[in-house]
Amino acid sequence: YSLSTAMAMLYAAAEGETKAQIQKTFYYPSMDTLNPNSAALYNQFNKPNPDYKLATVNDLWMEQGLTPTKSYVDTVQRYYGGQVTNLDFEDNPDPSRLIINKKIAQHTNQLIPELLPKGSIKKITVAVLTNAVYFKGDWKTPFNIQSTSEQPFYTHVGTSPNIKMMHTQADFGYSEDKQVQVVQLPYKGDDLSMLVVLPKLNHKLAMQQLAKSLNATKIKQWSAGLVRQEVDLQLPKFKLDARYQMKTLLADMGMPKAFNNGAEFN
Repeated sequence: YSLSTAMAMLYAAAEGETKAQIQKTFYYPSMDTLNPNSAALYNQFNKPNPDYKLATVNDLWMEQGLTPTKSYVDTVQRYYGGQVTNLDFEDNPDPSRLIINKKIAQHTNQLIPELLPKGSIKKITVAVLTNAVYFKGDWKTPFNIQSTSEQPFYTHVGTSPNIKMMHTQADFGYSEDKQVQVVQLPYKGDDLSMLVVLPKLNHKLAMQQLAKSLNATKIKQWSAGLVRQEVDLQLPKFKLDARYQMKTLLADMGMPKAFNNGAEFN
């Protein structure tokens, strides 16, 4: 969602071959379909809810002296809830980076304190697109802190030392096939849940094979096959952190023009 929304703001600014390449890479519909549906998603995400906090924020940061057309600014604000802010990338690249990071940190309750690492904003930077999604929820069935114990844990590269595993025994949506066990952990309010998929073999190859075979169809099948039953569940406390260099990936996927001097963002 983060990536496709940020790119949709770029798509709205593109023309000619640049626009065609972005459209083909992201399978976007026409603008008159994409924009209102993007707005509906944005509003759905940011709707206040008493049980959890879910928020998303879009921003476009541009080199000072470049003024986007009024129609483009209106599009970003109206359909993507985004702000367009001018910064002095050329003379103050690092202070500009800190301003962007500060705004993202505020919107994610300080969970993402440094979206842009040192050196990522350069003097030649013209525009930066940012999207952040923030979620904070409580489990519908909380884990009892007294039930936490040290257990072996198997990663995609083999066994790790014993780590603290939370434990509970309760009714959850559950399914399994020859390769995996799947459990659905609802958050308070029942609107949202986490789907946890465990390979049956604790060998690193089983994990790697599972990661390679993941797709939307498979996740839909697992979700549709869930049956409510008592599950003895052990789960580690974990944190995910990943960084992707999108320029090369997206160019390889079919939209190199957006990243070179011939880019058409008139």
